Amino acid sequence: MAVGDDGEAGGGRTDEHRRRLGEIGAGEGEGDAAGGGASFGDGTNSTAATLSGGTATTTHTYPTRTSSPFPLTATYSGDTSFTASTGTDTQTVNRAATTTAVISTPNPSTTGDRVTVTATVAPVAPGAGTPTGTVTLAITGRTPQTVALTNGTATATFSPLPKGTHTVTANYNGDVGFASSTGTAVQTVT
Repeated sequence: MAVGDDGEAGGGRTDEHRRRLGEIGAGEGEGDAAGGGASFGDGTNSTAATLSGGTATTTHTYPTRTSSPFPLTATYSGDTSFTASTGTDTQTVNRAATTTAVISTPNPSTTGDRVTVTATVAPVAPGAGTPTGTVTLAITGRTPQTVALTNGTATATFSPLPKGTHTVTANYNGDVGFASSTGTAVQTVT
């Protein structure tokens, strides 16, 4: 029995796994594909699935990367034409990709204005959940500030800037379930 999946899972996302149980039993490749039932397990829970045309499908949410890769086991219960069998594979759960958006206010500003920088970090689908950890916020010519995310947002205020354009950067440093990402903007000072 072959066990495979449709790809790698991202942290906090639901993945559908298709297990190709194939044409099982004597005379493999001849006649109708196996019927009956199958069950899947990943070491944390077990799910039953109906076998149709030699394929059974189940969906499972991996809430964390802890213990990844997860061992997968598909068990075919057999029927009157095909014997029972078991197959194994592994499922790797990667950190979910993120996107970081950054804004600065007021923008444009004057030489006497303090500038507030706000970064918002969100998962990229099919990732789900709220990223945690820290973001390093920076404006050209000022000392970067590392700030904790609160509900996916981090904010810092910087001292007034000289006239001109300044690059604003937000570097999300990632966490156990979410990958790092960077956002940039331009601050204009008149």
